[in-house]
Amino acid sequence: MTKKIEDLTGIIIARDEEKWIGAAIKNLQYFCQSVIVVDNDSTDDTLNIANQLKVRTFKFSGSDFASIRNLAASKVETDFFLYLDADERVSVKLAENIAKILARKTAPKLGAIQFSRQNFFYGHEMRATGFEMRSDLVTRLFSKENFQKWTGKIHETAQYEGKMITLLEQPIWHFTHRSTRDNLLKSAEWTQIEAKLLAKDEKTPKITGSMILRKTMMEFWRRWFRGKAWQDGTVGMIESLTQAFNKAMVYSQVWEKQQQPEIEERYQTLEKSLDNEWQKSYNGGT
Repeated sequence: MTKKIEDLTGIIIARDEEKWIGAAIKNLQYFCQSVIVVDNDSTDDTLNIANQLKVRTFKFSGSDFASIRNLAASKVETDFFLYLDADERVSVKLAENIAKILARKTAPKLGAIQFSRQNFFYGHEMRATGFEMRSDLVTRLFSKENFQKWTGKIHETAQYEGKMITLLEQPIWHFTHRSTRDNLLKSAEWTQIEAKLLAKDEKTPKITGSMILRKTMMEFWRRWFRGKAWQDGTVGMIESLTQAFNKAMVYSQVWEKQQQPEIEERYQTLEKSLDNEWQKSYNGGT
C-alpha cells in the first residue's frame, strides 16, 4: 500500500497502554489520514507518548465505554473512522481491502464494516475457545454521516444507518493476554465493572455459593469442551481456566454487594466490639 486512505480517521481509546500505544499509533499512521487517541485516566506515559507522535489527543474520565467511543466519534473530521485497541493491528492486505471498499461508488450507503479478529494469546494463534478467527467478530469502521451513537456501559453496541459489510478473510490482529499477570489485572478491572452492573439489575437473583460454583464450572465446560479449547493445547487450558475464574470473580463480587449488613459495616462492628473490650479491660485495671 503506497498511500493513505484520505477519508479515514483511526481512533485508539487507551488506559495505561504505554507499552503498546506507540506501535498502535504507528500502525494506523501507515494508512489513515488522521489519528485520534482518547486517554481514559491513564496513570502512565500513554498520553505523553501519543502527544510525541503528533496525533490528536483528548481526555476522558470514567468507565462508561459507550460515552468514550461517542466522544471520539464527535472529534472525527473525515468521512469514515476506524476504532482500534492499543493491542490490535491492521495488516497491509486488510488496509488495501478497506481502501477498495471506501473508494466504491456505493460507499455513501455504507453504515459499518465488521471484521474478523485473529487473537494471539501468550504469542499463540488461537484456533478455538471462541477466540478463533471467524468466531470473534467486531464492528469497528463507520461512516460519519450514517453513524448515530454507541450505547451500553461495558458491551457497547453501535447504532447506525446504512448497510454493513463483513470482512472475514483478512482479520484484525489482536496481540493480547501476553502474560498471566496481565490477565489478572484485566480480570480485576473488568469483573468489577460487570459485577456492579449485575448487582444493580433487578433481574439478578440472590447469589449463593452453589450458584457461583455452577457458573464457574459451566464456563470452563463451555470453553474447554464445547469451544474445543483443547485444540490450543496448554494455552487453551489456561484460557479456559482464566475465563472460568473471571466468571467466579464476577458473581463473587455480586454476592458481596448483596450482603446486608454490608461487609464493611460488619468489620466496623467487629472493630468497635474489640475496642470496647479493650476499653473495659483498661478501665477495670486502673
